[in-house]
Amino acid sequence: MISGLSSKVSSHFKTILYTGFFSLALASTSNAARVSVNNWQHCGKTVDIKTHLNNFNNNYLSATSDLGKLSVRTGKDGTTKFTIQCFTGDNKIALKTSQNRYVVAVGDTIKADRTKVGNWEKFEVHTGNSSGRFAFKSSHGKYMVAEPNRTVKADRTKIGSYESFVLESGGSSSGGGGTTPPTSSGSSNLQVRINGEWKAVCCEGGTLKVSDQSCSWKESSRYLTEGGIKLNCPEVKDRQGSAWSKYTDLYPKTCNCTTGGEAMHGAPHQNSGAHVKESLKLNDGAPIFPNNGRERCVKVQSDGQLKTERSSVRGEKWSNSSGWPDKSCPHFRLINFY
Repeated sequence: MISGLSSKVSSHFKTILYTGFFSLALASTSNAARVSVNNWQHCGKTVDIKTHLNNFNNNYLSATSDLGKLSVRTGKDGTTKFTIQCFTGDNKIALKTSQNRYVVAVGDTIKADRTKVGNWEKFEVHTGNSSGRFAFKSSHGKYMVAEPNRTVKADRTKIGSYESFVLESGGSSSGGGGTTPPTSSGSSNLQVRINGEWKAVCCEGGTLKVSDQSCSWKESSRYLTEGGIKLNCPEVKDRQGSAWSKYTDLYPKTCNCTTGGEAMHGAPHQNSGAHVKESLKLNDGAPIFPNNGRERCVKVQSDGQLKTERSSVRGEKWSNSSGWPDKSCPHFRLINFY
């Protein structure tokens, strides 16, 4: 009798112990504290959102021209800039991309294609898995996650390192325009699109820059000319054997203005290695580059200079459905020239 009672007490005690331990473990991994966005330091600020990849080192959320998704890229550029809009009434935020579109959670899917803010475009802010980190909870009750394969979803029910993000104040970058695009009040028919705005491009002091000056360009046999000078964005000079990732010269290379110049390539016609004119005629423009299949593209630096950046991939190709593989490549257009 006593033995049976002792066994029942022991069993009951174990049940309480296990239940309490499970509840404690669950509480420590599920709901973190919700952050009040009333006077939150990030409200109205443009930030780069760092992910857990490579131990929270130099990998950021990115909203490219493919508005159907967010992804993770290494390094900062114009696509990694997000402006945080705070809504104190319901204590939520919205994330506005550099293309003036809003991030949205459509069920478990994250996109960046909305032009206005509704319930699905708002997120709760929660503390992350460590001090200084934050998590974003969708209107569907799931947390945003940056997967190891660099895709971004909103399908998690608890917060770990994958669901935690670090917000960095937007600073200058060497990608497609930087946090604050170089200013341009000039007039030029050669233009580059930075953060959704077309900026004038002219030669200043022998280099090609986003400019406040006025100039007029022409295209002839893949050369871009302005007055008596030609655009010269240097191409790669050599490679070591068949190793396309081992170039003998360094990048980025500054685009300058000379009497010689460099024949340019256009992204939609990269297979033929010609017809930059056809790219520049497009209403939305396209990336340009000097050497077929060896450079990533011409990019705008934070100081407004244009430079050729190297690619470690041979033969990146334009797709009519998805465009240019490197979404940080800015688009160029040339208007009123044909």
